[in-house]
Amino acid sequence: MKRCKFLLIIIFLGGYLHAQDACKDIIKKSKGTRSIVNCCIDTVKNGNIVVYTKKGKTYEVKAIAITRNGERINLVTEQEKRTIKCSDAVHPTDSRKSILNCCIKEIKPGNVVVYTIENESSEIEAIAVNYKGEYFDLQNNTEIVNVVKEDQYPGILYEGNDYAYYNDLYKKASGQMTLGITFAALGGVMVLGGTVVMQNNYEKYKDGNELFNNWGNGIGTGLFLLGIAGVASGIPISVSGAMKKKRYKPPMDEIKRQANLSLNT
Repeated sequence: MKRCKFLLIIIFLGGYLHAQDACKDIIKKSKGTRSIVNCCIDTVKNGNIVVYTKKGKTYEVKAIAITRNGERINLVTEQEKRTIKCSDAVHPTDSRKSILNCCIKEIKPGNVVVYTIENESSEIEAIAVNYKGEYFDLQNNTEIVNVVKEDQYPGILYEGNDYAYYNDLYKKASGQMTLGITFAALGGVMVLGGTVVMQNNYEKYKDGNELFNNWGNGIGTGLFLLGIAGVASGIPISVSGAMKKKRYKPPMDEIKRQANLSLNT
């Protein structure tokens, strides 16, 4: 009876993990910095319009890249990627023409915005800016000053996302890999422990008390089965985390490279 319960638990866990992995597609939107995750991509229309479902509802969004069934697909050309790499905007005082497609580097006292266009640095007094897809009024909102200051690589994007975005995903992937390794390691210990318990129980009670023999076998079998479940779930979780780390590291390195080039010019 106990063995049947443990088997049912393992089957339930397997079904749960499978359901969690059923919709794991990712959509990188053409505007903004947040991607759409844990969705099911249905199709991609002309103009890079992605049709997807999430929580039983269907949506459409314009995208620059998708990850479908674990495979990354870029929807724009390299030339198109470069055009969105620096998409900030500065709105100067005295009704002067706005400066578009620039990289905002710093906001000095007096609302003086330092920006670059094609590696050429300039500065100008402004009343507002668009930074990473969001509009900030410099006269009524000082939050953006600290946001730019604390940004490790301000204005530099990779496929529409900044360093902080990829760094956050990289840390989550590291945590996932560590969690998977922990599950697998604990599972291995439980398998070994269950085997030892069953073996010792058999040697001790093979000619004696049947009650204690069954009780000991039940504990040993439970540990063994739970250990198998831990190993079976931990290995794919750790492998998935490692693959994600490998995927998010190149964008971080590319942003660093571009930042170093900008500093050296």
